[in-house]
Amino acid sequence: MEVRIPYGEESLTLEIPRERLLALVSPHDVEVTTTTKDAVRRSLLNPVGSEPIRARARKARSAVVACDDLTRVTPAREILSWILKDLKEGGVKRRDILILVALGTHRKMRDRELRERLGEEVVEEYTVLNHVADDEARLGYRGTLEGVPIWINKDFLKADLRIGVGNIIPHHSVGYGGGSKIILPGLSGEETVGRMHLYAATTSPNALGRLDTPVRRVMNACAEETGLHFIVNTVLTRDKRVAGVFSGHFEDAHREGVERARSVYEVPVPGEADITVASSHPADMEFWQAQKALFSADLATKEGGSILLVSPCVEGVAVNHPDWLSLVEHDPEWIEDAIREDGVADLTAASVALSLTAVRKKYRVAIVSDGVSYDEADRLRLEKFDTVNDAYGALAKPYGSDLKVNVLTHGGETYPRIDSKPRR
Repeated sequence: MEVRIPYGEESLTLEIPRERLLALVSPHDVEVTTTTKDAVRRSLLNPVGSEPIRARARKARSAVVACDDLTRVTPAREILSWILKDLKEGGVKRRDILILVALGTHRKMRDRELRERLGEEVVEEYTVLNHVADDEARLGYRGTLEGVPIWINKDFLKADLRIGVGNIIPHHSVGYGGGSKIILPGLSGEETVGRMHLYAATTSPNALGRLDTPVRRVMNACAEETGLHFIVNTVLTRDKRVAGVFSGHFEDAHREGVERARSVYEVPVPGEADITVASSHPADMEFWQAQKALFSADLATKEGGSILLVSPCVEGVAVNHPDWLSLVEHDPEWIEDAIREDGVADLTAASVALSLTAVRKKYRVAIVSDGVSYDEADRLRLEKFDTVNDAYGALAKPYGSDLKVNVLTHGGETYPRIDSKPRR
């Protein structure tokens, strides 16, 4: 049989005997009964655990809206239009509203990308800034949480009303994205982001689909300390339609959003496979993002089995972490020693490398990607193949007639739940 596997805006075809396929895993189709515009408006008028933005704006002279970046599929333009309308009607003047792109340590968004994501009018008429993680002069210190020093964007901290915009999907470090993640790591300093990722790698290397995680507790404490007043989070279908909008208190609204996200992205799978083929879609930009699919595949694969990652990685391996390859080519023990001895300049890269090596240690991992060269694949310690069928043939060769395969079409955002292995 032929299985279509998303590959950026296109797809690749895997030929696999029907009897070998254990499960074809995709986010659920859910009913969408309203437009994005109406869903956002209804949510803003009925927030969870908070006054509406308009009421909060009446008590504020300035406001900041933190939005996630192009590595996410949040419909930021539609959300922003309503938020800005409410701020204006609440009495906050345009000149006193700042829009921050919560990059964490991702690369800056270009002017063209900002206009596409936020809207031409917004970029022209409001102050829009990319967060800068590596400039201490633009950060404010707010103490330490679980060994993580909290350095946060000063422009965010000094605003009277602070709002975060994001999207909720399964995430291997924190369980589910969204909520307070817009601040930590979104608006955090480089050291803060690095220490947070190290905390995640050492407490919960793969927390995908968990409702409560050590890192989520740190992020919520950070949001409380820094005063994140209001969030607007979406849950999207696999074709990017809005399945729900959740506004209000950063913890209460996020918790309701996670329940909706589970109905879309938590997919029961009959068992672990010998081989899991995982497209990283929609996390296709670079390997740094695409590796998320490995953590979804981790939950769907027998230990000692094989994983095939399929991703275009159009911007290569790691745009904003050029030293990552020199770290991830080592064993985890070497990376841990380098961290202990303060021998790494990029702690975030080292911490993410640790998480990747944990998967690499359990499985034979291969990759099909136009954006990752053979040399880069060697340094990542992945086997590179030109086609999905070449890769599948090589990985399947050691197995006999009992071979079983799982295929994840949207590995960058799916939580494959094996019923015999509950995760709560």
